[in-house]
Amino acid sequence: MTDKQARTVWQRAFTAVVVTLAILQVLLVLSSWVVSTAAPTADIRSLLSSEGIRWFVGHFTDNVCRPPLLWVVLLCMAAEVLCSSGLLRRRGTSLRTRYALWMTALTLLVFVACVVMLTCLPHAVLLSSTGSLWGSSFSRCLVPIAALAVIVAAVVYGVCSGTWRSLGDVCRALTAPSATMCRLLLLYILGAQLYFSLLYVLQ
Repeated sequence: MTDKQARTVWQRAFTAVVVTLAILQVLLVLSSWVVSTAAPTADIRSLLSSEGIRWFVGHFTDNVCRPPLLWVVLLCMAAEVLCSSGLLRRRGTSLRTRYALWMTALTLLVFVACVVMLTCLPHAVLLSSTGSLWGSSFSRCLVPIAALAVIVAAVVYGVCSGTWRSLGDVCRALTAPSATMCRLLLLYILGAQLYFSLLYVLQ
């Protein structure tokens, strides 16, 4: 399968998922109205009632602006920087490439050591009040920490290998528009709104 064919397949799959989520949202709106009308005593709230419409419009931002939204942005940024740094498609074993790999490995080692010291030592800063990782600052920030590790490693490799020659190149890589991010954001918005709409209907 060529790259063009693979992109076509992924585009069709993405379109199918988007259409499915949109159809499910419409079906949920209509079914909530039908059930609440046919069975007024049922614990079903209609999304087409005045209260349901106010909820849908007034809570849209609250439903979307949650931690997973930041996770999607950070992970897409990390993936974009990692791909553009050349680390995944490096070729040859030149001296500069080996130097960049060693610096990247050393940077990741220091990063992991810092995380370990902040989480595994007695009375570590990122532990919870009970001394556990679950429910701590570290567990709540695990995805951003992982994304930061990828970004740092990619930036170190990109600079040391010569892929990026200035701070401006690094900033452009970090802020480059990503079609993948836009697609995932659309899926997240549709999925989040469908999920919270279902919770509202069933409350």
